Amino acid sequence: MTRPRWIGTAGWFAGMVLLWMGQRALSGGAWSRALCLAGILSAVLAGVVFFLQSRAAQGAERRFRQRMMGLAILGLVALGLWALQSELGEDLLRGLGDEPTTERIGVALGVFWPIVWLASALPLLFMELSFGSMSPGAVEGWRLGASGRSALVLVLVLGTLGFANYIASQLDWKRDWSYLRTTRPSESTLRIAENLDEPLEVVLFYPPASEVAEALLLYLEELKAASQSVRLRVVEHALEPLLAEKYGVSGDGTVVLARGEAEETLRPGLELSRAKQTLKSLDGEIQQALLKLTSEERVTYLTTGHGERDWTQSEPDEQADRAGLRQLKSFLEDLNYRVERLGLSQGLGSEIPGDASMVFVVGPREPFLPAELASLRAYLKQGGHLLICADPDHAEKAQPVLEMVGIAMQPNPLANDRYYVRQRNNESDHFLLFSNRYFYHASIATLNRFSDQLAVIFPEVGHLEKIEKAGGPSISFMIRSLPDTWIDLDRNARLDEDGETRGIYNLAAAIEGRASDDDEHDDWRAVAFADADWLADDYLRNPGNLQALADVVSWLQGEEAARVEVEEDVPIVHTREKDIIWFYGTIFAPPLLVLGAGLWGVRRRCSGGRRA
Repeated sequence: MTRPRWIGTAGWFAGMVLLWMGQRALSGGAWSRALCLAGILSAVLAGVVFFLQSRAAQGAERRFRQRMMGLAILGLVALGLWALQSELGEDLLRGLGDEPTTERIGVALGVFWPIVWLASALPLLFMELSFGSMSPGAVEGWRLGASGRSALVLVLVLGTLGFANYIASQLDWKRDWSYLRTTRPSESTLRIAENLDEPLEVVLFYPPASEVAEALLLYLEELKAASQSVRLRVVEHALEPLLAEKYGVSGDGTVVLARGEAEETLRPGLELSRAKQTLKSLDGEIQQALLKLTSEERVTYLTTGHGERDWTQSEPDEQADRAGLRQLKSFLEDLNYRVERLGLSQGLGSEIPGDASMVFVVGPREPFLPAELASLRAYLKQGGHLLICADPDHAEKAQPVLEMVGIAMQPNPLANDRYYVRQRNNESDHFLLFSNRYFYHASIATLNRFSDQLAVIFPEVGHLEKIEKAGGPSISFMIRSLPDTWIDLDRNARLDEDGETRGIYNLAAAIEGRASDDDEHDDWRAVAFADADWLADDYLRNPGNLQALADVVSWLQGEEAARVEVEEDVPIVHTREKDIIWFYGTIFAPPLLVLGAGLWGVRRRCSGGRRA
């Protein structure tokens, strides 16, 4: 009579069940000890059976029986590890060191022995089931090996999950990987908090277990840890009526930042769907509030009366395709600047107002009067700060202003048929350039640091040149065009061999000059751009343009720029090479990957069959 082929596996698992019953179901007493002893004997006898079967078998079946014997022995090793971490091994572990060391070893064994046991039990079961489906004498080694490997992969997955759960239970870490995750406080925000000279009260009016409050606290607790001046509280509006009345809060869902008598309020709301916009830009919101609380309001003047762009423009005007500067005004106001117009009636023809922190000249289309130029020149000599953005179509109108800072602008626009922003899908897009070719200068410090991520878009840009003059100001060209750009003399968006050559051109310059000789004023600073559209609403949504503005404003004011973040969709930048790569990649890559995976699987199966 032939013995069943699975008798060894059945005996091994029967031994495991008997051990479990002895330790768990009937723990303690003579029955428990008897069941444990019977279980150990059954598992050992199963190993002996595997050994005898391997001696009697030939070829692939012999190798299979040897593997089964090894797995059975591995299961016994796992039982030994279990015994060490149980009450049976307490005395042995005490001899290895002090109590903390013993406890750590016990915990490690408690985590490790189940994985070792599974690495024995699952392959044993999978391989036995696979072997049982084969006809006697027809042993397929590749199938048995695949079954064993599948079981080991499952063990590895279960073991990884077990380790991850154990580590998570021991460590009090919080991580938010959702799309609406709150950002960490930036270096600039932390620096503002660290330099607070009086306490900053941060009060969250939220009920318990609020998802929005939890997201806010992830950010605010880190801000509090950076400064002893930050005081953080979470209260309910109904339970703190006097505090709510003090800050003018009418309900939950509000964050108040108070410093002295000044207050700033954020209203994310109670629902996560409503609060998502605030949470996505939380660092910017908090930084703007801190700036308003810690700095005095300053004034930025935009010249007017010469066809300049204005923030009241919401749509292109009748004369040309010119977007407004509402985004620019909003950005400056967030930095605690008051934005005012500066024309003849506001003093441009006589004297720049004394409260002017900066003066912007953005896209003039008519010439400045001599008296206006004299006022701007006097403002610079008194240590003023000037931003000049000129369009190539009207370069001659802005040229007198540029000359006072030592810059000349050429009137013809630049074009590039390799590096451009696709917008109209025709050759006119060759004028819509971008650049991340930055040269290190403090005026674009943050932009330079993130040059691999941020590019500035210039819708129609000319180029700048330095006016050579003895004793002139210090000029640094900090943004230049990408290679293969040409000056399009005939404005046909195509490179003509007659007089048009590819090269690299200066797009923006930072200028520093000496103030008057009375030593009562600081040196003056100016920044010049060969384009005014880069500040328009359509393009200031681009993170690169917004960061360039933040850097320039900070440098003009002698401050450090903060990293700004934009969540809105921005134009996609294309090059001819990238278009080709994406086109052929999306067509051929997926089928080739599927075909390659199939060929690899077939080859593995065939080679496995040959080895068997």
